[in-house]
Amino acid sequence: MSCFFPGGDLVMASPPLQQKLVAAAISDLQHLSQALILAWATHDRAAIRAARHSLSGLCRVIGADDLEQAALGSLAQTVEIQRFTTMTHDVCAALQGFAGAREDQVEHVILRTSAYLVVRR
Repeated sequence: MSCFFPGGDLVMASPPLQQKLVAAAISDLQHLSQALILAWATHDRAAIRAARHSLSGLCRVIGADDLEQAALGSLAQTVEIQRFTTMTHDVCAALQGFAGAREDQVEHVILRTSAYLVVRR
């Protein structure tokens, strides 16, 4: 399977490697999102900066712009946390769908949205 990543690089990955990479991205997204929520809850400015920095970098790599913007905003209110949690879940679900797609099912992958969009044939 091949896909374009931000910056225009064409990447070829075997299905087992693809699944490993996606699993790692999902795990990191979940961990970093929870770390950011906890940092906001405890008013730990250093932890907020660290979690934002790491999450921002990961979001840029996978093209999750909307999630990145949400992470850089405030998570002080319950509604903001719920929105951020939903966005994180949606990106993880989209990544999982990308990893599970067979090469003959995927025409192309569009990045630079709030999540991966897998276009099936």
